[in-house]
Amino acid sequence: MKSLYIPILFSLLLVFSGCKKDDFSGTREAMVVVDCTGTYLRVQHKDFNVCNIKIMAGFQDGDHVKATFTKIKECREVLGPICDMFHPYESWIEVKAIHK
Repeated sequence: MKSLYIPILFSLLLVFSGCKKDDFSGTREAMVVVDCTGTYLRVQHKDFNVCNIKIMAGFQDGDHVKATFTKIKECREVLGPICDMFHPYESWIEVKAIHK
C-alpha cells in the first residue's frame, strides 16, 4: 500500500502543475482601442474585447491605462457590432478595475 503513495502523489503533482489559470494576475498596462466593432484593451500587442463596456465610460481611443481583468468564454452584455468591419481579438474579458 505504501508503494502506491509515491506514484499517486507524483501523478497528482503532474496534473495540477499542468493546469494553467486563464486569468491575468494583477494590474496590467494597456491601451484603450475603440472602433465601430467595440471596445478593446491592447496588452502586449494583443487586443482583448471588453464585455462590460460601461466600466469604460470616460476612456477614449488611445488612452493608456492600468487595468485588472479576467478572460471570459462568452459575453452576454454586448448588443453586436455597429459596422461590418472585422477586428481580430484574443478573447473576451471582463474588466474588474481600470484607471489612467
